[in-house]
Amino acid sequence: MLERIKHIKGVGLLHDANGENFKFDKTTLIYADNGRGKTTLASIIRSLSTGNETLITDRETIDGSLSQDVQIQFSSGHKVNFNNGAWSEKRSELIVFDSDFIDRNVHSGGSVNTEHRKNLLEFVLGESAVNSQLEVEEATLSSKLAKEEREKIIVALSGHHLDITLLEFEKLKQIEDIEDKIIELNSRISEAKNADSILKKTLPQTITEPQLDIEDLFSTLAFSLPNIHEDAEKIVKHHILNIGDESSESWLSQGQQFSDREDCPYCGQDTSKVNLISAYQTYFNISYKELKTKVILSFETISNNTIKIVEDFGKALETISAQTLAWDEHITIQPIIFKVNIASSALKQLRELLLTLLTKKIASPAEFIGTEDDKKEAHFLQYRNLEYKSKIITTN
Repeated sequence: MLERIKHIKGVGLLHDANGENFKFDKTTLIYADNGRGKTTLASIIRSLSTGNETLITDRETIDGSLSQDVQIQFSSGHKVNFNNGAWSEKRSELIVFDSDFIDRNVHSGGSVNTEHRKNLLEFVLGESAVNSQLEVEEATLSSKLAKEEREKIIVALSGHHLDITLLEFEKLKQIEDIEDKIIELNSRISEAKNADSILKKTLPQTITEPQLDIEDLFSTLAFSLPNIHEDAEKIVKHHILNIGDESSESWLSQGQQFSDREDCPYCGQDTSKVNLISAYQTYFNISYKELKTKVILSFETISNNTIKIVEDFGKALETISAQTLAWDEHITIQPIIFKVNIASSALKQLRELLLTLLTKKIASPAEFIGTEDDKKEAHFLQYRNLEYKSKIITTN
């Protein structure tokens, strides 16, 4: 229940009105001469009832020095304030019957229009009844529009379910990206009609990945012949060094083919007791030569072919990539990228290690070359090269 209007500031004629001492009873009469603020007071109460703050803000006191501020007290000392252009809460139980109410709900001057009747009916029925009626009307309209939309949809779908009922059509599962799938199926149908041209396309061939058998190479490095004496090797090498010609070893080796191990094939003298000739026979035996040949072949392969193998592998991949492009319109194939320069750089350390060991083996075929640490390092470098290769052979 409204108990008192504590104060009103900055609203029309009520620039600084204090009603702290005036408490409302069940019936309270406020009277005053014209132009004293009765209409302003009614607008304030209507603003509190409807929440329409403009009824107050539009009545700011002309040349007033105070900001608009209203405080109204209800039962149990509950206060409702208006400041900063807004009410602290809305009190819709308050009803104001004034000239404005008459103009909106009864008549305006001597005329009564449809809007007057409608507003008066809403007032008599109450806000809840009017809202319920509006909800019924909105629901009825929505139902009508939904029915019309349903009929339109049924007509639009009639051409899409000729062989099945609408209910069966509704139960069909939705397919994602249906437009893209239709395009794909049409493309496949077109390709099937051109099967002959597809069959004539070149298929990419499988290429063999280059391999390096570290274990086999270290077996060669570790191999020594039981019938080769280091003394014989030293004697022959010292003699070759004295001759001072790099081709002398080959010349001496060929000369062994004409020796009967007793007489010199050149001068016919007895050589059965010459230590150097015996050393020749030991140094240039068949097993020894086979070992040297194998070591030299391994050296040449690693020295000359390492980079070439990588380059050939890169060219083979380029050929396959070109062949796969011909199939791009039919299937999705990720392109292969292989960088030859990076692969060659990754092999450099491994190549240098193996060539160093093979050079030692060529110089001393009878010696055991290559420690266990050397083998571990070679395996490590090979494994790291495989890691590099997995990075440089990539798909986008």
